[in-house]
Amino acid sequence: GMGVLPALLKKGLQYSVVKYKRFLHNYAESVAGQVLNIDPLMYEEKKKQSAKGHKRQSVKAKKIIEQNMKKKREEQVFKDEQKFEWLRKSLSQSSGKDRIKQFDDFVKLACPEVQYKARQAKLNMCQKELESCRSEAPAQFWKIHLFLSCHSLVDEHLLTINKKLRRDIVHTVKSLGFVGNARMIEKELEKWLPSSTKARQAITEDADNDSTCCRFQLSFMGHLMENKEKLEPDSRIQAFVPDMWQRKVMDCVDKNESVVVSAPTSSGKTFISFYCMEKILRSSPDNVLVYVSPTKALVNQVAAMVYAQFAHRKTDLPPGKTLCGVFTRDYRLQPQSCQILVTVPEVLDILMLSTVTQEWVRSIKYVIFDEIHCLSEEHRGTVWERLLLLVSCPFLALSATIGNPESFRGWIQKTELAKAEAASVKASRIHLVVHENADRHAYLQKYIVAPDRDPGQGKVHGPDIVSCHPAGTVILQRVIERGLPKDFTMSTSEALHLYDEIRQHFPKLPSVSALAPELFFRNLRVIGRDEARQYKRKVSQLLEDLSRSSAENVECIRNVAVPKTER
Repeated sequence: GMGVLPALLKKGLQYSVVKYKRFLHNYAESVAGQVLNIDPLMYEEKKKQSAKGHKRQSVKAKKIIEQNMKKKREEQVFKDEQKFEWLRKSLSQSSGKDRIKQFDDFVKLACPEVQYKARQAKLNMCQKELESCRSEAPAQFWKIHLFLSCHSLVDEHLLTINKKLRRDIVHTVKSLGFVGNARMIEKELEKWLPSSTKARQAITEDADNDSTCCRFQLSFMGHLMENKEKLEPDSRIQAFVPDMWQRKVMDCVDKNESVVVSAPTSSGKTFISFYCMEKILRSSPDNVLVYVSPTKALVNQVAAMVYAQFAHRKTDLPPGKTLCGVFTRDYRLQPQSCQILVTVPEVLDILMLSTVTQEWVRSIKYVIFDEIHCLSEEHRGTVWERLLLLVSCPFLALSATIGNPESFRGWIQKTELAKAEAASVKASRIHLVVHENADRHAYLQKYIVAPDRDPGQGKVHGPDIVSCHPAGTVILQRVIERGLPKDFTMSTSEALHLYDEIRQHFPKLPSVSALAPELFFRNLRVIGRDEARQYKRKVSQLLEDLSRSSAENVECIRNVAVPKTER
């Protein structure tokens, strides 16, 4: 009778583990879209075969290889064409935005031959939808994507475009009202598709952009502008080209050094975490990485993402080892037999101080502190501080909301110096990588709740929500004394609106005229994020310079910066 209860408890524990694994599997599918057959995050360079062992291929072998590659290529084209036909048939059941997304998602994965057909089909679809629109808002949507479709064909298939499609693209852009932009397209195509002498004479040498097209892009296409910066590929990553700040962090991880990373949400911090995990998984089955999340909900999410990202590695582990473990106050899943442990700070604090787990603590080779700004919390901050003191291995400290990253890094460096002095060892250097990501589109719009007062009685009838420009949220006197705040941001449409207001008050100033969109974006068919960021920065600087130039300008600048509700 006494042995029945432990057996039942053991059986119940095993059932709960299986249940949680099933939950992780389903959660991983919902987060990542797939679990199995995931490509590895990092690629090792293949070792070159020695000259002694290298055998020269015969002509017949080369022909067979070429034939096989050609056959595979044809099979891939056939499969993509079938997918494209299925996509075209299913589009009738989707809304406008869903259809655009389905086209764009398909184009990313299709082979070049089918990409060309898909982009043509998207162009035709946008034309038909624009012609059938009866209201302004849908027409604006299709006008934007029709413009982008024309330019994507020119950018990606410049050598493939035939004369008929070339005429259609130029005519379409002209019909949108962008004559100067159409001339720029025609001039660019003329370099690769020579036409008759009459056609050459019709193209003016100074085919510059027009004001209407630039203003259209700034007003309605800020969220769709692409980053044109060409970065060199990194041999460590094959799936995409990492940004410069990500490369800096990877360099520190490769050297087993600690880094404080301050980067906005959705800028790529998760990839950095995966890169660090991959390094630990490749090093040794006995090495452990600990991922510290502030809440149990985030623990479950991170565990699911780890499960999805590294599912292909489950078969590489030795007996008795698991890929990912979870340890919270409510639940534990193989915490001391896993290579990646996802936990909360309070539990890691207990593990680090327990005498029973010291052997496991010595196997920790990297710690990732997610949302490290939680260190400033009143009740839980001491736990985070204690962990920074207890950890003896390199760590990543990630956050999107560190107000003073340099001071924070300096404080952590002091703790490292204190630890090293107490242990009589050399102190490790703490690196700081800050990514401001100033080219992100500002989706948040500012509004003011203004009461509707009766002028005669002074009674409030009800609130009125009024749009407010970001320049109206700053104190003008502080702008004059210190400049605009560092976190001051504008969307492209807001920058254009601010420029127009400034131009009304200072129409003759050369510094104002130089920022006219048709001059600033003179040689650009499509405005990119980098150019838009430069324009926003120039307009912000113009606002600062004018406010500081003379006392007479202050009242004019106030009329520009202060929202209409306060005028």
